[in-house]
Amino acid sequence: MKRKLLNLIMLLCISLQVFAHEFEAVNSDGKTIYYNITSSAEPRTVEVTYRGNPSSSYPHSNSYTGVINIPESVTYNGNTYSVTSIGEMSFEGCRDLTSVTIPNSVTTIGFEAFANSSRITSIIIPESVTYIRNAVFNGCSGLTSLTYNAANCTIGTRDGLNNTSIFEGCTSVTSLTIGNTVNSIPSYAFIGFKGTSIVIPNSVTYIGDLAFYGCAGITNLTIPNSVTYIGNAAFAIWSSLRSSLTIPNSVTYIGDLAFACCSSLESVTIGTGITFIGDNAFRESPIDTAIMKAENPPTIKTNTLDVARVILVPCGQADVYKSATNWDYYGDKIQEDCSVSLDELAEDESVAVYPNPVMDNAVLSIDNLKEDVKVILTDEQGRQLSLSTMKAGEREISLNTSSLANGIYFVRIVGEKIQRTEKIIKK
Repeated sequence: MKRKLLNLIMLLCISLQVFAHEFEAVNSDGKTIYYNITSSAEPRTVEVTYRGNPSSSYPHSNSYTGVINIPESVTYNGNTYSVTSIGEMSFEGCRDLTSVTIPNSVTTIGFEAFANSSRITSIIIPESVTYIRNAVFNGCSGLTSLTYNAANCTIGTRDGLNNTSIFEGCTSVTSLTIGNTVNSIPSYAFIGFKGTSIVIPNSVTYIGDLAFYGCAGITNLTIPNSVTYIGNAAFAIWSSLRSSLTIPNSVTYIGDLAFACCSSLESVTIGTGITFIGDNAFRESPIDTAIMKAENPPTIKTNTLDVARVILVPCGQADVYKSATNWDYYGDKIQEDCSVSLDELAEDESVAVYPNPVMDNAVLSIDNLKEDVKVILTDEQGRQLSLSTMKAGEREISLNTSSLANGIYFVRIVGEKIQRTEKIIKK
């Protein structure tokens, strides 16, 4: 009796291994797809899987071939199920598989779902996907084009494995398109991407940790002015990144090692919105000049900008920076940028200071001023001599220079859309 029971258990185990999928269904195009039921209660859901048992004990390279179009729903035993998942290793090792269409009903893509399917050349991840296990395209050597439309997605791990890119081991991917429905780039998303350029759309506000870590070969990086957060090591080890980089005014947070080991990066301009820059943010990047646009010094550590030879701060703000926590460490590097410059100015706005040279009083004139601005008079060393406000719609403001010694001075105009400095000479 005991032996019969043991044999029955073994037979059941074998049966479960041989028929891992719960049912199969034929598409209208004649292709068979294998499924597991993930919820029998409403709303009923299924995941796509492979034929038979796991690849560790049964090769399923012939489960899928050619072109596969996954449907949004499937009917089985009179019940309709929504296809919401692609299970782990569903298409793993399908070397004769050339194309897979993922429907907008899918929210989860499992570990190594397409791994080692070497003939797939392109894939589109739809907007509906919210969770992707790591190494989804591991070893897909033929994959050259990836379109990523997932609006809000997390890259997860399996069985405690370290986080890795969704296309780890895909050595041929050169084209990465990020759709304008994408709000955030998840951590670890595109580690090791080997393309020539990345376009981040204006819809993105968040770039996660190591999101683009080690993207060799890419020379151009434009961070859109929608981004507010750049995670730890998000753009680290970009050996081909062009020599200058601008971080827009929208960015408030730059994480640890965010641009570390960018071996061609020689200058960086950090916008007005920055409030925090993390440890070693530019470590081992050969930065000569770091230009800070923020009036108020962001929170930093003593190693945040230690690679920079010169740190330029807004005209008149050197003392403010030098007295801020940890900025005093950079005292000998901090200089003021009092050059004549125009960062943003509408076409119908014009700025003039007259007379110039000036004796007792100067007049600052701005045509079609659309916002309130601060007007700061400084000397050549950037020390603030006077501060006044010019209201939106005002055309002129008077600056008293009668008590000033002869020499060169600067008038700074600071607003949300105007960042301009004008030089005047006192005689």
